[in-house]
Amino acid sequence: MREWVSPEDYGAAGDGVTPDDAAFDRLATALASGVVQNVRCQAKTYLFESPTRFDVNAAPGEITFVGDRTIFKFGGLTGARPFVFRNGSGLTVQGINFVCTRTDISQNCLDIMNYSNVSVEQCSFQGATFYGLGIYEDTIGGTATACNNITVRGNTFRDVGVFGFEHFPKVTSDGCEIYENIFINCGINPLGIATDPAAMKPGQATKNARVHDNKILGAPHGGIFLGQYEDIEAYNNTIVDPVSYGISLGVYASHSSGYIPSNRMALVRDNTVRYSPGFANDAASINVNGTATENGPVIVSNNTVIGGGQRALECTPATAIPNISFVGNTVDGNTGLLPVRITSAGGAAPVAVAFTDNTVINRNYSLATHRVEFNGCPNPTILRNKFVDMGTNALQLTSCSGVVSVESNVFDGYNVTNASNVGAINVNDTSSTTYSVRNNTLKNGNGYPKALYNGNSATPVVNMSGNAIPGGGVAMLINSTPTISVNGAMPVAQRGRLRTFQGTAAPTTGGVYIAGDKVENTSPAAGGVVGWVCTVGGSPGTWKSYGGISS
Repeated sequence: MREWVSPEDYGAAGDGVTPDDAAFDRLATALASGVVQNVRCQAKTYLFESPTRFDVNAAPGEITFVGDRTIFKFGGLTGARPFVFRNGSGLTVQGINFVCTRTDISQNCLDIMNYSNVSVEQCSFQGATFYGLGIYEDTIGGTATACNNITVRGNTFRDVGVFGFEHFPKVTSDGCEIYENIFINCGINPLGIATDPAAMKPGQATKNARVHDNKILGAPHGGIFLGQYEDIEAYNNTIVDPVSYGISLGVYASHSSGYIPSNRMALVRDNTVRYSPGFANDAASINVNGTATENGPVIVSNNTVIGGGQRALECTPATAIPNISFVGNTVDGNTGLLPVRITSAGGAAPVAVAFTDNTVINRNYSLATHRVEFNGCPNPTILRNKFVDMGTNALQLTSCSGVVSVESNVFDGYNVTNASNVGAINVNDTSSTTYSVRNNTLKNGNGYPKALYNGNSATPVVNMSGNAIPGGGVAMLINSTPTISVNGAMPVAQRGRLRTFQGTAAPTTGGVYIAGDKVENTSPAAGGVVGWVCTVGGSPGTWKSYGGISS
């Protein structure tokens, strides 16, 4: 049975006044040599002021380092890494309160380098200007090795600079579980370091990472940054008032990958991002990025975004991510212009995007532009979603390609500005070849001018059937037809591919029509006709009048 020692055995005072550096230097030597493996600290305050660090290097056995409401206070001349374990396997740190007091230097609370089989539990980390807890490759002088089987559980991080917690091995590591931690006001970046501050950055260059059941209260920049990944899950986390992003799945260029592309998977599910009244972030609440080696799939499912923010759900990959799905998410009260944006703006188009069973609710009724946007996406599927009180173009597709499916969605309130060139569904594509717009319900719109508007596409194949427009008065328009819009024919209904328009004359130029399309005369007069019918399809095709009106 291994014996326990205390810092007092090596001369520590623990009175919070007398520096304890020399005693802890002796303790570190004993741990590194293997003479000591178990350390139990009392409910005292230990003061560190020396420029040298507590440094346990290459200990031959497992180390257990526990406290009982113990405080380690780093002040005075203590440098960037005052408390370090490195180059070993088997480490438990528990019940220690790490407090940094310097604000003029880059300082961490606890560094664990080149270590596997690590557990850090029930500790607190406060005041560090760089990060509270870092588990990563050795930058002091060792060779970078994997940091496998990492557990960070039940800790509190408060007022920490760049990252509350960061796990960033430079070689592929396996196993990292971060759960039941609380982060308060972390990522403040007081030194202005050129990096992406966040409450935590776990799972970077790590496969089999699980980040769950954490609470992040106030994130001056970002909440959870998930770096390069192979099989990573973030679930049941709560993020309140992140200034930039709540959860971001992205990259960090200075770190290697070495992953097996077929194994790459990211699941972001059942998280809540909540904003206080009047609070608005400046980026996306949940954001997905990517690199050339990130082959997916990526699933963003059953998350909830409540309150303000510019964008709630966003995908802006650096290179194409195939098989990305947004499923069952709820955006409620987002006040930004684009609560959902799936776009190639980051450098590449997300491929085969599925946007299904989501609910998007606009609580800012005066906002004119409030829409879900797909931009530059090949083969998007928009299925069984509910869009409530949206602004102009509740759903807008721009420069998409391939097959575009918009099916079985409900649009309940839209087009608040009543503009003439917008609609609940705006297909504004130049490259899509096939549209399937079927079984959608469009209700409570302003009525004018259209439920579906298309401004650019030339001659796509369009399958329209089963769309419902309760109450009437909302038109549907496909394929830039007719090019005369305000004073000419306006479509009001569709039956399969056949469409009925309202206008003062049959179309004479522009547009592609099929036999059976009709224009109802909006200015009937004695001796005139009820309307016109297309008898031979074309552009504009052949039109004949019908229904003579007696003079």
